[in-house]
Amino acid sequence: QAAAVAETQPRGKPYQEGTKHRPAKYYRFVPESDRAEL
Repeated sequence: QAAAVAETQPRGKPYQEGTKHRPAKYYRFVPESDRAEL
């Protein structure tokens, strides 16, 4: 499922810590801890 989510994510936008209030779909790289919340 992680691969499918990556396809819908905008490219070139790295994940930044401290932005958990933002939807994970806006980030290309999502830590394992946050992937479970998707």
